[in-house]
Amino acid sequence: MIFGAFPPLLVLKMVQLGVDAFDSALPYLYSLRNRALVFDFDGRKRGRKHQLHIDLSLEEFREDFGPILAGCECLACREHTRAYVRHLIDCKELMGTILLNIHNFHHYRGFFKAIHQHIAKDSLPELIASIEEQSKEENFAEIFPEKHPNGLRRSQSSSANDSGGEEAPKDPPEATEAK
Repeated sequence: MIFGAFPPLLVLKMVQLGVDAFDSALPYLYSLRNRALVFDFDGRKRGRKHQLHIDLSLEEFREDFGPILAGCECLACREHTRAYVRHLIDCKELMGTILLNIHNFHHYRGFFKAIHQHIAKDSLPELIASIEEQSKEENFAEIFPEKHPNGLRRSQSSSANDSGGEEAPKDPPEATEAK
């Protein structure tokens, strides 16, 4: 099992190396950042060229009355439009994030179904090439900052002795006394 939010291309490369269980935080994290997953994993070419996601908080979606992703069968895409989701985001309504979660988890589940199908057909390299092409303009680090919630950089260890990085935050004195 690999924990962490990884872009689709990295997931595919890990699958190639034999990893077969993944954390499913990526769709949720994209939703929190107002982004909808739109990458093509089934050959339908429904998303935009060279895009893995779209940022529905952008002005261009204010009057876009199409579904989040054309051809997607999730509830969010069947019942709501990009403009409506953008409106919810503008108003800071929780429903905007919920609809993005519905779509993103549906899309991510479809991606993993496609991975299974490509493995069964021995065509995983084709899927990797397709996702690689779509990932050209993706800047994963821009969407997901390099810092963990505890403030340490990913490249730093939890102990200053291991890598010379910052030391992990300690429990406050009152928490230590209660132990």
